[in-house]
Amino acid sequence: MTAPFPKLIAGAAAVIVCLTVASAAWAATSVVVLRPPQQDPFIDEIFHRVGGELRVHGFSVQQQDAQTEDDLPLGEARDLLARTHADACVAFLSRGETSVVRVWVAGQDGAPSLFEAVSLRRTPDVPTILAARAVDLLTSALGQPTQPSPPPPPATTPPPDTLVAPGDERPTAPPRWALAIGSVAAMRNAGFGSSLGPQLTLESVLTPRWSWSARLVGPLWGPRHTNDDATVSLTEGAALAQAVATLISWPWLAARARFGVGGVWLHAAGSVDPAVSSLLGNTQTRLTAVAALGVELIIPLAARVSVGLGGDLFAMWPRPVVDVGHQTVRIAQPQPSAALDLRFGF
Repeated sequence: MTAPFPKLIAGAAAVIVCLTVASAAWAATSVVVLRPPQQDPFIDEIFHRVGGELRVHGFSVQQQDAQTEDDLPLGEARDLLARTHADACVAFLSRGETSVVRVWVAGQDGAPSLFEAVSLRRTPDVPTILAARAVDLLTSALGQPTQPSPPPPPATTPPPDTLVAPGDERPTAPPRWALAIGSVAAMRNAGFGSSLGPQLTLESVLTPRWSWSARLVGPLWGPRHTNDDATVSLTEGAALAQAVATLISWPWLAARARFGVGGVWLHAAGSVDPAVSSLLGNTQTRLTAVAALGVELIIPLAARVSVGLGGDLFAMWPRPVVDVGHQTVRIAQPQPSAALDLRFGF
């Protein structure tokens, strides 16, 4: 009567040992999911969605805050995996309207490899797509059995911007620089008339919200002032350093505010009525400081091409004056302007 009990105990012990070994092997497959330090609700949603999806499929997930907003390079990925004893890590990066995801998988020799980097534009389906993609990638790389993956996204979902093969060091990232070429029109309500000329802007993207730019305006031609004594034509140009803040960012439109300081160059060339013998024609050049405050709308045309429509108010100090015969004409302040640009990202 007592014989079955030792067998039962032995069988139970074997089951416990098997479950313990399986549980240890299962728990050993761990993934570190890094959240960028910048406050971005869209990236936070991707961060939690990927972590939750990995847990559902049996991965052990460690959620940590990233130290920097830059891409996770090879050296930092190796140190992170060694410090956490994880089998893989997933890092996110937000650049403008694009979300970049990098998946590093630990190698047997301790050197991780970039299994894949994915760059997607922001759409409502992106968090779900990236969560499913992370599970598929890590399952393939680590060999862990999982439940069936969610169904593929509908055909209307935009494809990834970038797919980088395993072993590539860095993914294709959103543009960090922009070159804008266009024209600007300055309007005046007194003194001289309106003027028109070219404009060139070079912009560097610091964060998804902040940028700085160097802006060259002019030369602007067209304004004239005529009285009984003389006629004067005015030519001007400006150079500014600008800070740019993104106020609204949608896939089809962005609204920005900008503030700049710099200098303005004005050149006045006049001709005198021959009947006024007491006057001589002269040329005047003025240099003055300027501050500009404006807004800008950015309309995307393609992945790296967009149109910019902006308006500014220019205030010059000291306020320039121009002699037109016996008359002294002051340049109207503030001076409004409108600009239209074609922008190229790189």
